[in-house]
Amino acid sequence: VVLLILAVLFLLWFLFFKKNPVFVSGEKQAPKLPEVQNLTPRIITEQPKAKPEDLARQTIEALARVFAERFGSYSNQSGYLNVTDLYPLMTPSTQRWASGTYVSKLKVENPTAGQFYGISARTTNIKSVKIMDGESAEAVVSTQREETKGAGASRIFYQDIELKFLRINQSWLVDWVRWL
Repeated sequence: VVLLILAVLFLLWFLFFKKNPVFVSGEKQAPKLPEVQNLTPRIITEQPKAKPEDLARQTIEALARVFAERFGSYSNQSGYLNVTDLYPLMTPSTQRWASGTYVSKLKVENPTAGQFYGISARTTNIKSVKIMDGESAEAVVSTQREETKGAGASRIFYQDIELKFLRINQSWLVDWVRWL
């Protein structure tokens, strides 16, 4: 009886737990595996090249955005450093105008000895960018400005700024500024 039970267990183990290869017409055949796509990464040898006009537009938009915010933000207590810190982004003629005429006008309107005066600007959007040729361009930037005088409440207003650019030594520089 014990031998009979062992024989039945061996037969069950042999039939159910041991997988036998499938034989077709006397030949051994490997089990069919699902097909796998080629997952070898493709090497891209050539990057799509951006057009020079697109690169110039992107550069001018970024420069206009930064310049409008920095140029439109200053206080009489900081010595108008936000304006003078922009000199590297300006042509020499615009630097002279900013340090002379513009900052002098701001100092007369809001002297350091008087009450605090500060204004901050945030770019809301770029209204337009015109590239005249490879060497000059214009942009109009919309800003939201907040003006604070003394301890009083601040005033929020919207103002556009027009910028003209010149390309000098492969760099775009602000050549003209006007608040609209």
